[in-house]
Amino acid sequence: VRVDQGEWLYRGEANDHRTFGGATVDSDITEVRITADDTYVYFLVRMQEISNAAIPALGVAWNSRSRAPGSGHAWIGDASTPSGSMALGHPDQYATRQIMVYTPQGGAPTIRLWDGGIWYGPPSGDADVAVSEAHNAIEFRIHRDDLDLQDSFPVVFSMVSFRGSGSHAGSNSTYDSPDGNNDGIDVVGGTIGVSENAWARDLHDNTVHFFHEVILTAEGAVPPPAAVSFVPAAPTTCDETVNIFYRAEGRPLMHAEQVYIHLGRNGWQDILSPSPAMTPLGDNVWSYAYPLPLRTQAINLVFHDGQGTWDNNNLQDWAQTVTRCMPDPSDAEFDLQASPGGDIWTFRFADSLEGHLYDLYVRTNLLHGSWTPLGYDLPGNNGLLQISLTNQIKTLFIRSGVRPAD
Repeated sequence: VRVDQGEWLYRGEANDHRTFGGATVDSDITEVRITADDTYVYFLVRMQEISNAAIPALGVAWNSRSRAPGSGHAWIGDASTPSGSMALGHPDQYATRQIMVYTPQGGAPTIRLWDGGIWYGPPSGDADVAVSEAHNAIEFRIHRDDLDLQDSFPVVFSMVSFRGSGSHAGSNSTYDSPDGNNDGIDVVGGTIGVSENAWARDLHDNTVHFFHEVILTAEGAVPPPAAVSFVPAAPTTCDETVNIFYRAEGRPLMHAEQVYIHLGRNGWQDILSPSPAMTPLGDNVWSYAYPLPLRTQAINLVFHDGQGTWDNNNLQDWAQTVTRCMPDPSDAEFDLQASPGGDIWTFRFADSLEGHLYDLYVRTNLLHGSWTPLGYDLPGNNGLLQISLTNQIKTLFIRSGVRPAD
């Protein structure tokens, strides 16, 4: 997924659709493009191969965020299960408008919207849709007003393909799976580097979990601001603290009274518990200063409000690589010894660090607490350094800022 030259772009794999009786490549989504101008929102959905323009159908759960969070319609697709419609997995997906695109038997390609009560044609009267067998594509446009679209405000949507039944929306417009579960054939979404068909990827529990965020301006699609940022932007193992910023605007926690960070490192090890409360900075931005432990290779994080609502980056979490600086504080392998009856600790540095200077700090807890400086510009002559400390300190954690001598 990316935004390029004013278009939101998604590329799906061919042959990753469901294969129940009646499901065909006519509904196997291989590409989605969405853009806008000051009047319309435009969609292009390409299938692997459309052999019959009447076969493919689309359901879109569109959340313009024009309502209170979680108050929209928590389903997708007209009569897309035997007992109703497929569920949506997250309150941020709950739709302010449901969209169905299909071709009724003996009719022309059709767009219908749902906002409670009945399916209806887009009120502005200038929506349009075409299905091309030559280009294996469905193209349609809907007036911005008919979708409650606000300029430059993030929209969330989910999209599922179906086989059309030949009936109109409201009369079961999706072909019923003979397996007795949901009628979805493909879904827009997946995990990068993982190849799975739509059933394993998302649809196996009759619920659509994948959703996407896009900002549609009069000039087209623009990427939303990063939800998570770091200072420094590219942390290294020489950084004592990494400041983490979370932008909640337009996200599941945008109305949270308090945001908490669920944070670990190196593949979700050393998780901080309980989750630290983040500091509000205004404009729906929250921050947390993370004291970076030695030998950290990655920071893993998600966010929640303490009331059961989470932002986990659409099930992908966030991970920030921590680059190893050279030399690294952990390169200094300390041989800590107390002289008999005295208070002299001997620090033995790796021979490879000969000729470097050290800024040395100490604390008594591995993950928490402030670092107390022991000395600056200390030479590592012969790989040994002696510092006078009280012998009442039984356990020390040492950190050194290492740099070449001038």
